[in-house]
Amino acid sequence: MPLDHLRTAYLADARREAEAQLTAARAQAASLLEGTRREADQVLDKARTESVAAVEAEARRESAIARRDTTRLFLTARAEGEKALRGQVLEAVQSDPRLPELRAGLEAAARSVLDAGCKIELVPDGGIRARDRDRLVDYSMASIVDRCLADSDLLPEEVSQ
Repeated sequence: MPLDHLRTAYLADARREAEAQLTAARAQAASLLEGTRREADQVLDKARTESVAAVEAEARRESAIARRDTTRLFLTARAEGEKALRGQVLEAVQSDPRLPELRAGLEAAARSVLDAGCKIELVPDGGIRARDRDRLVDYSMASIVDRCLADSDLLPEEVSQ
């Protein structure tokens, strides 16, 4: 496909940005987890002088809170990274001088999917939407970027740490 080189370049840039975002999020999560472990150690020291059962229950509660906080921090950082990555890719595509050529290719693709008489609508983000009597093809830049990111391995599926 004539646009594969663009997709490859954008995905490479996006991959680097996503890796940087994930590395930063993991570092923040590790720091928070280390602080939580120190607090847990202090709680365990306290258990030596107080009721062991009560302190262990408190430690489990604090550990659960810390895990939730760590997960929330990681997911928030990941969501912010995804949003930033999506914005950067959209901006790169929209500012690319080859955008008119890309839009012409999208129009041709839409006509091949629908029919030559389909109605083409220009979308403000640089893409198009095309419709015939029954169908709609969404080739807006936002939908294309979302599909590319969803099909790539830039974004992890779940929190594994």
